[in-house]
Amino acid sequence: MDDIAAVRVNPILATIDIDPDNLNLKAKGKWATCYIEFPEDYDVRLINIGTPENPLVFLEGVIPAETDPKYGFVTDPDEYLTNHDEDWILERMVKFDRQALAELLSQGTSGLTTLIVTGEIIAFEGSDTINVKDGGSSTTSSSSTIGKGGK
Repeated sequence: MDDIAAVRVNPILATIDIDPDNLNLKAKGKWATCYIEFPEDYDVRLINIGTPENPLVFLEGVIPAETDPKYGFVTDPDEYLTNHDEDWILERMVKFDRQALAELLSQGTSGLTTLIVTGEIIAFEGSDTINVKDGGSSTTSSSSTIGKGGK
């Protein structure tokens, strides 16, 4: 019998920017937009978001990035490759279902909340902190990390 060695690859530590910065759980927006930036020695053009049947990029380990090719931001590099923060370093833009995120966060989360984005194939991980509002007044006195991480 051949020996099989498991190899653990350390993920690329990505810089993540999730919009909106202030998420009202009662708002009816369609998307939470995420910009993924890699350190200088890595190329975000290599990020594979997967397919509807096999998504490869996740928010909080459970919400897949939108992979439906009917959206230009899924298939058109001119839409999903951007310099969003204007630092001359390319970012990969992905979108997540905003209502799925609101449902996940509605389980008692409010105030400053750290969200984790992960990717497979080209393994990466990063996080961003947003302010979660319950639809009433803004609450910034508490802080939490949802942190379900990988898939």
